[in-house]
Amino acid sequence: MRDILIDGVPILDLLEITGSTSRVAALSHCDQSSVSRLYRHVNEQLGLDFRKSQGRYRAHANQAVLRSLRHTAQQLRLARGSCQLQWLGHSCSPLPQEWLGGERSLELLRERVLDLAVLADGDGLAPTWTDHTQAFPFGDWVVVGLATEAQPQRAAALVLRHDNLEQQAVQELIHRLRNDAVRSDAVRNDAVRRDHRPFARVGTVVAGHDLHPAPGHSDRGDAGTGQCWPQPQPGLAPGATRSPGGTAQPA
Repeated sequence: MRDILIDGVPILDLLEITGSTSRVAALSHCDQSSVSRLYRHVNEQLGLDFRKSQGRYRAHANQAVLRSLRHTAQQLRLARGSCQLQWLGHSCSPLPQEWLGGERSLELLRERVLDLAVLADGDGLAPTWTDHTQAFPFGDWVVVGLATEAQPQRAAALVLRHDNLEQQAVQELIHRLRNDAVRSDAVRNDAVRRDHRPFARVGTVVAGHDLHPAPGHSDRGDAGTGQCWPQPQPGLAPGATRSPGGTAQPA
């Protein structure tokens, strides 16, 4: 039988994050029936009454037991390094889910289901946070910007429990994501420079090499738009035109 702490708790965590046994199967690289059997086994052994209610999986009994196991499981992940962390909200995250909404994501962080999450706008959780190069504590959590000194206004940030901020695995991940952000900005700026095209300029006309104007048009085109205005026909009042028979017609 698979181990409750090593194998079972991660399955319960993924069920709470995704709400789907099929998605958990894909993330854990096993079949859906194995996921169902494992979470039911853990549920029975611990008396958690772990089930889906209103679209969400959660334990309805013995939450203190599950909380203790999750704390231990998180300590094991932190000890194993940044590649073992459970986090989401970024193209490189092991969990492809986006930010799940403020209260829900903070709850998963509080319960140590998630180790951290990336959010596109740190101001959404910390409206008084102005210097994104510095960590901003609030309540049980802390927001850490992905900014560097060269990018003081970058809004993307990590949110996590403040008691995990100084863990080596977390610091390694922050360093890696900041470096990725710097590289991404450099690539983006380089693409902008390559795509830049200056406005077309009207060339200087060389004396003796003028192009002949099109019939019915003067060579006094508008230098800004290239538009040429019709040349007035002799013997006509302003605005009049000449009929096919050669007689002048009023405008």
